[in-house]
Amino acid sequence: MGGYFSSDCRRMHQTRRDLQDSKHDLEALHRYTSCRWLWNEHQQLACRYVKFDMSRLLELAASLIGSKYCVEAVKVSEGQYNKVFLLTMNDGREVIAKLPNPNAGRPCFTTASEVATMDFLRNILHLPVPKVYGWSSKASENPVGAEYIIMEKQAGVMLSDLGALYYKDDLPAMLDTSSPLYVDRDGKEVHSAKFGIGPTNHRSFFDFGRGELNIDHGPWSTPAEFMIAIAHREILCARARLRYPLMPEGLFYGPRQYQPSSSKKLSALHNYLKVAPYVLPDNRATLTSVLWHGDLHLQNIFVDPGEPTRILGIVDWQCVSICPLFTQVTCPGFLDYNGPAPEGLQQIHLPGTP
Repeated sequence: MGGYFSSDCRRMHQTRRDLQDSKHDLEALHRYTSCRWLWNEHQQLACRYVKFDMSRLLELAASLIGSKYCVEAVKVSEGQYNKVFLLTMNDGREVIAKLPNPNAGRPCFTTASEVATMDFLRNILHLPVPKVYGWSSKASENPVGAEYIIMEKQAGVMLSDLGALYYKDDLPAMLDTSSPLYVDRDGKEVHSAKFGIGPTNHRSFFDFGRGELNIDHGPWSTPAEFMIAIAHREILCARARLRYPLMPEGLFYGPRQYQPSSSKKLSALHNYLKVAPYVLPDNRATLTSVLWHGDLHLQNIFVDPGEPTRILGIVDWQCVSICPLFTQVTCPGFLDYNGPAPEGLQQIHLPGTP
């Protein structure tokens, strides 16, 4: 899936003609090539197209880890939001280059937050997260011409086989970052001179045209402020006549199904605002803001092939948000079971149920 370049054109002095003359289509590395759409395909492909200078990316990656040049570049993953390349150097070392698509989130903020989050998880919380060798969140200010993250290749094999975190230097000067960043295992508040909480990068504040609206992205001080901001976000969307999801020919809005209107949405949202502060959970623990990985499927968890219960790394920290626990907790994807129901499986009777 994707592009591959043979070793004879991977040199530090390579030219763009070298790349164009390789046996595979260079342009395919910029495009989304994994699937097709039944509707709005031009729009879907456009929001997944990334223009960048491959030769500069390879040179940069080699220099970051002290190698001479890259001998092979393979597009190893192409999800909905990123292009991921495995780069192999002349000395056999391997790194991962990750470039976000335009639909990945807010420009600059998404990459800046992802890198800061990975740094915090790896070096402060000591979780198994890949090391970042180099990155840029400003496409216009780097030679690659696109946002990128160069990181170590995660060891092991895939398990299948209230805001967001930033560096303080990337946050607006007027933003108050004096509050404690987190509470440690002993219950002590911890301040940080390096990290701070800034605007959320949750995709619900960006997808389906929301990124074009003047929406409050936080950060917020209380769960109530967060819940109210969500309502105001949806009010702006309703007034802007945004439709969700952008697939009217699909499973939604079909014959004899619910037909939403702006007036119905606005009425429901204004009623929600009246009760939102009063329906929050009573349990204070569920109101605690947590940093939560919301996409723990089998391909994002790497384990030791000789000891599969030992986790070596967790990847894909893009658009991870800090939100109240009760809004974050979900059943992780790696626990999903889609096979046939085992014979003899019966309904579990909980205590106190008939």
